[in-house]
Amino acid sequence: MWLRSDHTAWLAPAGWSPDAPSGLQATGELPRPAGGTLLVADVHLGKAHQFSARGLPLPASVRQGADGGTLARLLHALHTSQAARLVVLGDLFHGPQGGDSVARFAATMAAWADEVGDDAELVLIGGNHDTRARANLAPLQQRLGARFIGLPEHGHWRQGALACTHHPAPVPDAGYTLCGHWHPCVSLRARARDHLRLPCFWLGDPARRPLGVLPAFGAFTGMHPAEPGPGDQLWAITPQGLHPLGP
Repeated sequence: MWLRSDHTAWLAPAGWSPDAPSGLQATGELPRPAGGTLLVADVHLGKAHQFSARGLPLPASVRQGADGGTLARLLHALHTSQAARLVVLGDLFHGPQGGDSVARFAATMAAWADEVGDDAELVLIGGNHDTRARANLAPLQQRLGARFIGLPEHGHWRQGALACTHHPAPVPDAGYTLCGHWHPCVSLRARARDHLRLPCFWLGDPARRPLGVLPAFGAFTGMHPAEPGPGDQLWAITPQGLHPLGP
């Protein structure tokens, strides 16, 4: 998700715009002005390595490829959006046995910061898995200085009326809250036993439940079915783009 400096948020490649705290609306083609913010949640770097360390026989290609693919997509998204700020809505890392995930993330962020220059800003909101991770990001923090913002697990970051946090609960006094943690998905059924699970954006009705849940960004994560209420919007993610789902 991209957040512009005018406080308008966009999904990719189509999106939604909270023009006012009272409503969400679909938009057309995605504009990509420089200097905006990229929002991601539940990256879970190091998860494959941790599973392997606990005895799950994952191939080396999976252990290395999960983090490598995720970081490549993250860097591509930063380049495509021309974002000057990255906000991670919790669970950047999965746990204590993450292999070289911390070093690989730090190297990716340093490369991005070198390209963006002095405007580059990184905001890391803590998640429940981050609290167990051994993540020494001191060199990256030193590189970014005051532009490195680390928030605790139940902390939140705000821009205008929009608040970002990890756990799915509206932030008091915010017009709308974006969060992660749930890894929402939808199940699409065709014939008798044909079905497909797809990650999705789950956007709550601003008047009833002003809470939007971002899909997990990581390549090696689980998913949980979204349970939309009246007025909620679901946007399924496929390789071809986003697809709004009706009630």
